[in-house]
Amino acid sequence: MNVVIAYLETMFSSYPQTPRLLEAKAELQTMMEDAYSSLIAEGSTQNEAVGKVITDFGNLDEVAPALGITAEIAPADATSMNLASGAAAPALAAGAWVATQPPVTMKEAEGFAGAHRNTRYRLGAGVALCVMSPIPLLLLLNAAAMHDSPVDSGAAVVAGTVLLLFVAAGGVVLLAGISKNFTPFARLRGGHFGPNPSVTEWAAELAQTHERRRFTALTLAVLLWALSPVPPLIVTYLPETANQGSWIIGSTALTLLLVAAGLLVALPATWARSVANTINRADLRDR
Repeated sequence: MNVVIAYLETMFSSYPQTPRLLEAKAELQTMMEDAYSSLIAEGSTQNEAVGKVITDFGNLDEVAPALGITAEIAPADATSMNLASGAAAPALAAGAWVATQPPVTMKEAEGFAGAHRNTRYRLGAGVALCVMSPIPLLLLLNAAAMHDSPVDSGAAVVAGTVLLLFVAAGGVVLLAGISKNFTPFARLRGGHFGPNPSVTEWAAELAQTHERRRFTALTLAVLLWALSPVPPLIVTYLPETANQGSWIIGSTALTLLLVAAGLLVALPATWARSVANTINRADLRDR
């Protein structure tokens, strides 16, 4: 219940402490305490009850008509907008901005997590394709550079460039398609929401559940990235031959392949941590 009272104080902190607003704050506190007690009596946990109360009563703009203070908070709302745009003290602006943001709901958080989970492989594949896009060009140049190769260097450049653009375009299409999945959650990605303790706890548990998989994937990815410079280094110490240039080009392509493989392994495993980090923004701003 202390979290609810602290949140209530934050809601009114950016407004003048007039008798009418103090009366409205006391009235709203009674409403929130009654709702909290009812939820506890119905079997909700403390975190669930706090989250529900903040969701139902935590937006002052929405409850102002019922409290009869719409006119009283209107000037303060304008002041908050000016503060957010840099017209006054930054510290006060941040406090007012956080206080007036509707808290994130469990439905929003679950949908946001689902979007991350459903697009995690497309994210890895899209970034990996962009990194690998030069490989066809390098391989064709490699073939053209080999001694007595039938491949014309000019044709290799043209065909390799076309393939480079084709592979890169595939990666961009995958990444662009991902953004559509997050259109309903623009306010979460932009950080335009207030804290909700029950949602924050849920997001932390989600991240913890997938932490072992994320750690394993990152370990493998780091190993692949650490090995990526090895092929060019090996070629550097090989005895010079007529196909030395071909070996250098081929080793560079292999380096890009190892980097892309690391991204393909690492990025899909970070989705739960990304959700938790996004949800935690409101708590960090509120401190």
